[in-house]
Amino acid sequence: MAKKTLLSALLAAGLVVGGPALAAASSMQDAQAAIAAAKAANKQAASVDGEWTTTDILLKGAAKAESEKDYAKAVKLAKEAERDAKISYTQAMSQKHAGNPSYLTK
Repeated sequence: MAKKTLLSALLAAGLVVGGPALAAASSMQDAQAAIAAAKAANKQAASVDGEWTTTDILLKGAAKAESEKDYAKAVKLAKEAERDAKISYTQAMSQKHAGNPSYLTK
């Protein structure tokens, strides 16, 4: 039982210590792939008039970080942008047939 607990503690410590190191290991290719995925998701959101302005801000930040060779930051921002774009697409589609309230149509 003590061995199992010790092993679990060592594994957890390794994940905590190794987590930041893994994030810092992002490469230029990782950043470019993440940015491309975010742009594709944003294009899909724009196709249904669901694009959020915050997504564009995140994409610009990701591109700037990539140009400054801060690939970990570029990946992080691009993944946030992709997430926002997917949510904005879902929001636009869910409100597609919502229409206006009656007080606006009078």
